[in-house]
Amino acid sequence: MTSTVYADDHASAVAAIAAAGVPVTFSRVGLLVYDATSDNSYPAAPTLIAGYAVRVKGNPLKYQALSLVQSEAPALLFAPSVLGGLPLPGDTVTWAGADYTARDVEPEAPDGVAIGATVIVAR
Repeated sequence: MTSTVYADDHASAVAAIAAAGVPVTFSRVGLLVYDATSDNSYPAAPTLIAGYAVRVKGNPLKYQALSLVQSEAPALLFAPSVLGGLPLPGDTVTWAGADYTARDVEPEAPDGVAIGATVIVAR
């Protein structure tokens, strides 16, 4: 676990969002890995960022900048299970039975280590 003075805040955020929201897992496609022995490349295993999320009202100016419509692109308040874990734009997640891609990630990282984020996702 990453050391931070905000570890207790992270634990509180996870507990609160878990109580109000649902478990989610963001997935990041792995890059190609080269195997010199066989002279082949193959996809690396995806990176998974597990945590809990609840839908929140997004910032209208952020939606405008991203050319998105709020009703079609949920803003999720996300607390990662592991302190410091954050999705990146391009990561995918299933929300309310539909597949979405993270378009914007605004971390809450008071000391540089993320304790959570607001993630705008779109289809």
